[in-house]
Amino acid sequence: MGLRGLSTSLGGLLRHPAKTMEYIYVPMLVSASKISDEITQAAITRGVDHAQKRTCIECIGFTAWDELMFLLYAGILALTLWLPGGGVL
Repeated sequence: MGLRGLSTSLGGLLRHPAKTMEYIYVPMLVSASKISDEITQAAITRGVDHAQKRTCIECIGFTAWDELMFLLYAGILALTLWLPGGGVL
């Protein structure tokens, strides 16, 4: 502050109000805004704003389509491993 020619006293505020705003109040307000955003994000992440029972957007489960894909990939893996010249064994 001293290098910039500003005084933290009342006289410095009255002599250079624009510089005081620029060098003291604006950074303080930006910092306070950033901190409040971080606190809000933390609260939302923890579900503080939701008073009802937590739910899932999609119903998660193992369906017939998943079973079919599993069998298909297992078959491809088995053919890859046990075919002559193409497998590990």
